[in-house]
Amino acid sequence: MNPGARQTGFGIGRGQGNRARGPLVSYFGALPGGWSQSAASSRSPGTVAYWAVFLGILFSLVWNSFSSYNEVIYVVILVVGMVAVFDVAANGIRSADRGIAEWIPLGMFLIWAYGFFLGLFQGNPTEAVFRNFAGMSCYLIYYVMRQLRFPPIDLVKLLLLSGGLNILVAFVTHYSVGSRDVVLVDDSMEEFLFENRRFYAQNFVSYLPVIGFLAGVLLVSPQAQMLPGWLHRFAKSPLVLVAMLGFSVYVAMILTLSKGIMLSVLVLAALIFALSFINKSYTDHRNFAPRFFFLSITGLLLVSAMFSTRYGELISKSFSFDGSGNALRYEQAEFLLDNMRWLGWGLGAAVGSGGYARDALGYGFELSFLNVIHKFGVLSLVVFFTYIHAFAGIVRHFARGREYFVGCVALGGLLFLIPAIGNPTLFSPVSVILHCSVIYLISDRNWSAAR
Repeated sequence: MNPGARQTGFGIGRGQGNRARGPLVSYFGALPGGWSQSAASSRSPGTVAYWAVFLGILFSLVWNSFSSYNEVIYVVILVVGMVAVFDVAANGIRSADRGIAEWIPLGMFLIWAYGFFLGLFQGNPTEAVFRNFAGMSCYLIYYVMRQLRFPPIDLVKLLLLSGGLNILVAFVTHYSVGSRDVVLVDDSMEEFLFENRRFYAQNFVSYLPVIGFLAGVLLVSPQAQMLPGWLHRFAKSPLVLVAMLGFSVYVAMILTLSKGIMLSVLVLAALIFALSFINKSYTDHRNFAPRFFFLSITGLLLVSAMFSTRYGELISKSFSFDGSGNALRYEQAEFLLDNMRWLGWGLGAAVGSGGYARDALGYGFELSFLNVIHKFGVLSLVVFFTYIHAFAGIVRHFARGREYFVGCVALGGLLFLIPAIGNPTLFSPVSVILHCSVIYLISDRNWSAAR
């Protein structure tokens, strides 16, 4: 390799591969590993197609910061899909290797279709059938990206951009609505949330790729050979990265007051630390051990300090059975487990008289994973397999030094699964788009197709 060309995490040395690139690639840098910058777009989509995908995904990930009406997201995804249809009409279906990743989004869409028609056959309320898990229809966005060959590196930066915007919106909204003083109450976590939560959105999970990426950067030396070139402007001062990570974690864990996001951040940090050990390119670096020690001690001190306060006591109580919200979830679990069958009950199904329901239609439950089994029956195993497959692909990226930062972003994107344990967000449009993004990023075929 030319010694004068600095290797970066998202491509080869500067000065190479300056031919036609996607707009974000042109600005930020190159692709992971040995893929050159020119590889990002020698067959990249045209300007209209590129910006249709870029703006469509960006809008879909950010929209919930301003509104809870997901119907708008479905319309945007439909418009972006029409661009792909026009591309198919003009150029035909672009050839693709039929790996497992290529089938997963289609499989999820077909499972949704199965539940849809089963629900209608069962006589479930029509409105409930249409609304239940409607976000699963967004799995087709994967094939839009695949058809238009959206550069994977731009998808990485799109996830970071949307997550960053959502974090800023949450911060501004929190401190512009109501009192800025935290109100501590004596009775319950529910009252504490009522008094202090001034912002809530389904796209809280979009913060996680940003936090995962910043944590991964701080865990290795800013001078590491594979650090993305476009990060060097920040990495010259590690304190800037620490401030960015601290700000993101503060918004995610403190301002949102979401138990699922709090737990996700902790799991994300633990997984990044653990998976980094399998990456010899970094674990052999002399600065890895002190950074790991410093971040671990700092994190433990911060968590200990938080849980030594009244706020921490309320957080601890929120995870106990005594909380009314958790007691209600245990009650839901009993109803759902008593109402299971092999074929499932289809979309829009309730649990019968006397069962818990979140709304008048009766199909919604806080426990997303049990709800999936209730609706799809044995096919829910396929749903769970897709998440295992995605995690395995992420581990593979951590094992490859050149793709370490892609793994950090993808891992953050996949942890939408944790809040979904106790919230009906597993198939929200944002969660589905994050899942599709993870599948897209861990597929070597998509990086090769971007050449």
